[in-house]
Amino acid sequence: MLLFFFALFMLCANQPLQPQNTVPQADTERVFWSVSASQIGGSNAYVVFFDAEIIEGWYFYSLSQEKKSEDLPPPAITFEANPQLSFSAFINEIGDPKKEIDAITKTPITTLSGKVTYNTVVTKKTKTPVSLQGYIDYSICTKGLCTKPPRKTFEIVLN
Repeated sequence: MLLFFFALFMLCANQPLQPQNTVPQADTERVFWSVSASQIGGSNAYVVFFDAEIIEGWYFYSLSQEKKSEDLPPPAITFEANPQLSFSAFINEIGDPKKEIDAITKTPITTLSGKVTYNTVVTKKTKTPVSLQGYIDYSICTKGLCTKPPRKTFEIVLN
């Protein structure tokens, strides 16, 4: 009988403890990003698209909030410096915004879920192909719980 309890103890002791009520850290489980570019006519200007597919139950904070707050960080797209490129001063956000009252702060917020697209205009200063590089910082939230996945890097060649 003692051998049975010892074997049971050893079996349980070798099992890792699973934390409760935690959020998975891999952003691929909640957001799928893609980056593409479309040349505007025959010019050196391109519209660069950052498409996010957010799984059901999760959301981003919108760029458009009634009250700006560091507690409600929308996605931020940062481009690496490149003297062969010039960047537009704006980022456009396309999605289905939902206005609601935040459960924690009790303030009005605007969120986006499902498919969300951010776009901006980038212009090449040369006729040769140029690499556009950068990263996306964002938080992803669900039911009052937010997490900040590792920044998402990107690179795309503008021909």
